[in-house]
Amino acid sequence: MLYINSSYIQEKYKNRSIYIFGTGMVANMLWQKITDVRILAFVDNYRKNQKMNDCRIISVDELIHEWKGEPVIIASIKFASDIAEQLKSKKLKEGEDFFIFDEENLFTKSDAVQKFISFNEKVWRRYQREGTKKVLIPCRVLRNSDIILHAYFANFFAEKYEAEIYAYPKGTWSVKNCPPLLRDVYKSINVKGFIDRELQFDYEREAAEILEEIWGSIHSWEDWKHIVIYGIDFGTTMIRHYLREFVPPFRSDDKIMFSFLADVIKTIVFWYHYFKEHEVCALILADGVTWDGYLRDLALSLGILVYIVDYPANIRKPFLGFYHENFYQYYKCFWNLLSKEEQEYGIQWAKKHLELRLKGCTDEIPYMKDKSVYANYGMQTTVLRPSNKIKVLICPHIFEEDCYCCGEQVFANNYWYWLCHLGDLSSQLPQYDWYIKMHPNGSLRDNIIIDNLLEHYPNITKIPTFVSPIKLKEEGIQYALTVYGTIGHEYPAFGIQVINAGNNPYSSFDFTWNPKDKKSYDELIYNLGNLKPKENLDQLYQFYCIHYLYYNRNKADFYNVFFKTEFLKRDIRAEPFSENDYIAYMEQWTSQNHEVIMKAIPDILNQVDAWRPDIFYKNKVLIEK
Repeated sequence: MLYINSSYIQEKYKNRSIYIFGTGMVANMLWQKITDVRILAFVDNYRKNQKMNDCRIISVDELIHEWKGEPVIIASIKFASDIAEQLKSKKLKEGEDFFIFDEENLFTKSDAVQKFISFNEKVWRRYQREGTKKVLIPCRVLRNSDIILHAYFANFFAEKYEAEIYAYPKGTWSVKNCPPLLRDVYKSINVKGFIDRELQFDYEREAAEILEEIWGSIHSWEDWKHIVIYGIDFGTTMIRHYLREFVPPFRSDDKIMFSFLADVIKTIVFWYHYFKEHEVCALILADGVTWDGYLRDLALSLGILVYIVDYPANIRKPFLGFYHENFYQYYKCFWNLLSKEEQEYGIQWAKKHLELRLKGCTDEIPYMKDKSVYANYGMQTTVLRPSNKIKVLICPHIFEEDCYCCGEQVFANNYWYWLCHLGDLSSQLPQYDWYIKMHPNGSLRDNIIIDNLLEHYPNITKIPTFVSPIKLKEEGIQYALTVYGTIGHEYPAFGIQVINAGNNPYSSFDFTWNPKDKKSYDELIYNLGNLKPKENLDQLYQFYCIHYLYYNRNKADFYNVFFKTEFLKRDIRAEPFSENDYIAYMEQWTSQNHEVIMKAIPDILNQVDAWRPDIFYKNKVLIEK
């Protein structure tokens, strides 16, 4: 048996030793699910001399050197086939020496998936089209909701334009690594073929020439921001892509950045020529950012129709350099559009709900299901060093998320550059005490990144993630540093001054500090002792009620059209996807509702096309007397 799940591993290898090949989310999932199994090391082709969950990370050569017959578990979806071939080249035998971790049945066809495939074939068979035009959709890990949404929009466009549907593996995935089961599911929604990014010889040469020209001009992170290919600004997209998936180096011209740039340029060259040589009438993106940004901006520059279709029905029409939160800058204007009664109610609502948030109520904090950093207020242990120095807290962001969701930033649209600059300031300003606290939703990679930072900048002290910021205020924290984090509308409520480093949700208000460039940012940091605190709590409440009460980000509840049960409409970021989603969807599906959805899509697209960031899409709020 080549494909195994966590239950099998737990039973088969209890009190025994294994290696895990992979250091990403899948590998961490496996690590969390197995107990009483000794992990000798994590194996990775790119990371080494690091640790993950207090275990070594070693190279393949190191694995082979020390290997004594222990099973190697491949815990990677995107590269499973490549890793399997790599291990076979080292004389390891599949199904005997190494196995593939398949918790989500991506490689083995379960009854639920087989029924879902047969169901899709019956639903979509009559929409099959033959033609030279193409509709493109992303192929990624099986999620019932994503596939259903993409099936509807892809088949709508295919019918409208007499086009065929093709799928492209998202990100660094290749068709070879894409599990056959996943391809079968996509074929069942009328996907005719899968696009593999293999460059022709002439295009290989073109990519090499572009790489040589660009690499010779890169000397700083600012240079990365200003990379232009085919007349399109791709620099910020590259930064967004890199920070979301990799561990950044300290030098902007490090050799690993060269390899990354080479791969990205090949991607851009491939898609530029693909769009030029094929009649693509519609491109559907997954989330529209980071890696998607290459396809997005190429297609838009060539006049191709592009939509973002992401769960939960976050349907958007992107623009060049797209970022999701481009409406924040109008929040102050939206506040002024409220009636006096709405404003008074909003202020009282904000005071009440912000107080609950700061008392640790997780209902008030999206995606904080089990615990809040504010919930342990009252812990007795002293966290900060006693001193008379100004105490500064750095609050890093989650690297797994898009780092550009609010738009332009002071430090080349680059979280890592911002953190390194703060590290330099910590050396230049020893008259301050510098602390850093991880984001409560930070990943293992976030910890690796921050630990690397702290090794390089010893003047910064890491403190526990879940210590209450209110306690930190009592112990002397006066200033907190973020790019655009939620601390900006939390910390000022209890007296910590927040300094941002980019566009943020509250930049149209005046309860945080918002320097516009690196020079003004440094002037603030160098003169913290002379800053007069901002105490505009009324503006904080204005922001809070606009952001959480009055403004409707989605405008239309599209997911109510596609999904009829609360189970299917749930947020899968908070509750994991399972095969029960397939069964639940098939049980709620009716041919009548299917026709309603197909007829509703033009209206949905019209609403998406008409959406504007400067329009106040207001929730209906019942003002309690």
